[in-house]
Amino acid sequence: MTRIALLATAALLAACNGDPAPSEPKAEPKVATKPGPPSAAVIASQEPGLPARIRVSTNEPFWQAVIDGEVVSLTGVDSQPRRLSIIADAVIPDGRRVTASDAKGTVTVEVYGRECINDMSGAPFPYSGSIGIDGTGPFKGCAAPADAPMPPEPTAIPAVFIGLWAKDEEGCRVPASSIEWVRVTSQALRFHESLGTLRGVRASNADSVELDLAFEGEGETWQAIRTLRRSGDVLTISGKGVAPLRRIRCATGDEAAVVSDGETSPTAAREVVLRYYAAIDRRDYGSAYALWGDGGRASGKSAADFARGFAETEKSRVTAGLPSAPQGAAGSLYVEVPVQVAATLRSGAEQRFAGSYTLRRVNGLPGATPAQLRWHIHRATLRPVR
Repeated sequence: MTRIALLATAALLAACNGDPAPSEPKAEPKVATKPGPPSAAVIASQEPGLPARIRVSTNEPFWQAVIDGEVVSLTGVDSQPRRLSIIADAVIPDGRRVTASDAKGTVTVEVYGRECINDMSGAPFPYSGSIGIDGTGPFKGCAAPADAPMPPEPTAIPAVFIGLWAKDEEGCRVPASSIEWVRVTSQALRFHESLGTLRGVRASNADSVELDLAFEGEGETWQAIRTLRRSGDVLTISGKGVAPLRRIRCATGDEAAVVSDGETSPTAAREVVLRYYAAIDRRDYGSAYALWGDGGRASGKSAADFARGFAETEKSRVTAGLPSAPQGAAGSLYVEVPVQVAATLRSGAEQRFAGSYTLRRVNGLPGATPAQLRWHIHRATLRPVR
């Protein structure tokens, strides 16, 4: 790893040290074929971290496969359920591969002993997985024990959409001079003459989200579905019966100001992490630095050193899981947000990290300023992963 690459890595880790472990040579999978698939006891002895009964779920397309004994049960949107007999069960590096068949074809399910964060809901899972169906795929997803409860649905608009969006640069420079802006918060879309309050998040990925909104404006109320799509600093809002609305992001520092809905909730802490990486990806290092506590000094760097640490980073992406319940200590509240981070250097090399961010805010002490009552990054605990 070059010195420059180490600088980029250090900036992402913020409070962590260590290089990625060297990759291990690939091993040929050990396969048990019919007749007689390996028992749960045999699988457990080969891969003690993986349960014998396990569920793999994917996003877009939405498939779910459950491995249970000698069968794989497959379900999907607008598809008939299938029950397939396992014909091979292989131990592969860091995981397990199960092949099953029925009269329609063959399904292959792979499960890995790596943590996974759902890229739509942000929910954490103990394992990663994929599903291949009749020659299509594999479709990547997350996995959990078959009897584990499904994670809750997302309850906030993703942070990458939060901010002030205007028709043009003039509208950004002087927002009061225009009525064509859109302000997006974690719980609402505000237009000049109407407000859409979030009822639910129907689907989401890195660059688009489908929202169920309750609108009110000009003495009327109504419900509607709106889809937000982001391409860089351009936002498009579309929906049934309305013309698509295109707006550009205003780089006014407004992002922190607009997160007024539930600023003290754990969800707001998660949004701080997402805004942090969104700012880094825009090379807005000043805004990213300001999200650290103590005016950025909690990062352990000066503002100039912080920015220089990303000199060789081309882009980065974070997947943030569900925040922990707040924990109190000495007049402060702390929340842990699990993350997975992928960074691409200018050289084309990729780096991946997993761990968590700890966020802190003052717990409503008399005389506390609004800034002290908001969440700030207190500590990052990340480790390189393959």
